[in-house]
Amino acid sequence: MWQFRVFLLLMSTWGISSIPAHPDPVFSSSEHAHQVLRVRRANSFLEEMRPGSLERECMEEICDFEEAQEIFQNVEDTLAFWIKYF
Repeated sequence: MWQFRVFLLLMSTWGISSIPAHPDPVFSSSEHAHQVLRVRRANSFLEEMRPGSLERECMEEICDFEEAQEIFQNVEDTLAFWIKYF
């Protein structure tokens, strides 16, 4: 008798778990998608050949002091930016 009860319990558990759940939506709003996606750069293949820009080096990515110094070209401006950046 207990075997029959175990069998019924297993079958009911299997039956409930095999019911497909309502799927989540695949696409979200365009506003949400633009928060995730980043704007493609003009020429990412030759990016190292282009001069550094503050937006590309320090706003889109985390920059280090050397990259900031390449942008500002002098120590005073670099230090003023670096204090605000960190």
